[in-house]
Amino acid sequence: MRLAGTRSWEFRADIGQSTHAALYVRDSLRLEHSGSGVPPGLMGDVPDQSELLDAAERAAVSREWLEAWHGMADHPPVVPTVRADDARIRALYDEAHLWFQPVRRNVIRENPQLIAWAVIRDAVKDVASARGVPTGSLRGTAEVLLVRGVWWRVLSPGFVLASVGAVSDPAAAGDLVRACLESGLDGTAP
Repeated sequence: MRLAGTRSWEFRADIGQSTHAALYVRDSLRLEHSGSGVPPGLMGDVPDQSELLDAAERAAVSREWLEAWHGMADHPPVVPTVRADDARIRALYDEAHLWFQPVRRNVIRENPQLIAWAVIRDAVKDVASARGVPTGSLRGTAEVLLVRGVWWRVLSPGFVLASVGAVSDPAAAGDLVRACLESGLDGTAP
């Protein structure tokens, strides 16, 4: 039971469409995306559209995409877009929305909570106890990405990006929720 006038903890998880559009453009154009903080490839079939760009264009767009992705950390959940004025690339953003809906629907059908409530509750208790703070001071948000493997990253204080594999695995989910909540308390991201 919660006393009137007291705040409760909050942790939200959702699957954002705009972020997936950026990842779809990256994957369909086969852009170079190595480096820290960049999620793995999207789940499911992403058609190869690499023929839309020649090698020099692909290299330039790859650099722009990586810069935009890393710049997102300063303004989450602002999504990186590159060359939206280029009709070829703009068409891929539109195509991404068609790809997104059925993949998202399948993930939600298999795991409607995204992160199990008990995992979040336990992480909240752990962080509150370890930090000596009331649970009501804890806030966090996870944007779940439809990417392969177990991957997650605290993007900014109280905001984490995580793969479906990470939120589905109780140990990884607990780790990412704790890191997200702690970063919100600290006001920093690793």
